[in-house]
Amino acid sequence: MLFGGLCVWLALWPQGDPARRTYPAFAVFSAFLASSTLIFPLTDSIIIWALLRALSGVAVAGSFVVIESWFSAVATNEYRATLFFTYQICTYVAATAGQLLIGLVDPVAFVPFTLGAIVLTAALVPLSLSRVEAPTIEHNERISVKAIVRDAPVGLLAALCSGILISSFYSMAPVYAIEVGLPVNQLSYFMAASVFTFILFAWPLGRLCDRLDRSKIMVWINIIITVSALGVVFGGHLHLWLLIGFSSLYMGMVASLYPVAVAITNDRLEAHHIVAASTTLLLSYGLGSSLGPMFSSSMMSWLGAQGLYYGCAGVAVVLGGYTWIWQWRSKSVPVPEQAHYIQTSAETAGIIVELDPRNEEFVDVPMEEVFPDMEQEALEEAKAGQMELELPEPEPEPVMDATEEGAVLVSH
Repeated sequence: MLFGGLCVWLALWPQGDPARRTYPAFAVFSAFLASSTLIFPLTDSIIIWALLRALSGVAVAGSFVVIESWFSAVATNEYRATLFFTYQICTYVAATAGQLLIGLVDPVAFVPFTLGAIVLTAALVPLSLSRVEAPTIEHNERISVKAIVRDAPVGLLAALCSGILISSFYSMAPVYAIEVGLPVNQLSYFMAASVFTFILFAWPLGRLCDRLDRSKIMVWINIIITVSALGVVFGGHLHLWLLIGFSSLYMGMVASLYPVAVAITNDRLEAHHIVAASTTLLLSYGLGSSLGPMFSSSMMSWLGAQGLYYGCAGVAVVLGGYTWIWQWRSKSVPVPEQAHYIQTSAETAGIIVELDPRNEEFVDVPMEEVFPDMEQEALEEAKAGQMELELPEPEPEPVMDATEEGAVLVSH
């Protein structure tokens, strides 16, 4: 959120003036999230923690809605792709930094919670320095879930499985690492490397997806997920770097499931349905994110710590097998007709998909419509400046020049 606030503030800074206004919605979400973060170390009650997690999740989602609404409002066709990709990179860089923070401080002390509250409070500063009110969220054309199931069922299932696998890793991988004996500092490297790997795989995977059948890419991604998950189980205990290597490969492929799912779905739908389809895929991903921790914890209770990767490998086998059957039973989209592959993240509020460069229905809103007071203020300032320039020069005062014939007025 701090990254997002800074980006929006920098975009709006040239239009600023001393008369600033704050953003109540973003302020409420950030303040509530900072407060709940400080409550966590005050109690060890599971019920209170569960309640705080649920309420803080709502606050996080609301904060993303505000940030992404601003991005959609201030973006133009010239730089919306750059803004879109910058936002995605910032999301994963921030996630990586958060994982590294675990190794720098004691995770059971007040320090990490306090630092989190400080960052959340600092996120209020950039947007509070901007002077205009937040834009309204436009309603987009909808597409039914039935239509997506009919035309691109693999995309919907892949989004669901992506949510299960990613949430399982985020919630239970630290538990797995502790169970296998990793100290806290090595745990932070294990998590950070796994999350950061997605950025490394983004470009080469995008090149492949633009040159090959994406359903085949989906099959191979799930094969690699299965192999790397089993690699963690059977080779991770031999050396730390083997564990980090297999886990990084695993998460790099898992994080790629969602953008490939979006690409496959967009290939089979009309261009003007891209935003509505992305919303449906996000709902599927959210459902998977809710099921993931329960699924992985059940597998770990049944099979021990290794049950996390056994269960995730099983999900990948199911998704890969279904994709392989579907690609043989359905008519494939020729590679030249595929939409351009765009690396996307599901861990957003969903409004940012309006900036997706594949969205041909994106409306470039004039800045005077986003900031209705700006044009009037500019005209008033220009008028005032012109009036100052047109003020007549004062006439010189006459002086007396005495001559022999009398006094004569002379103008200098």
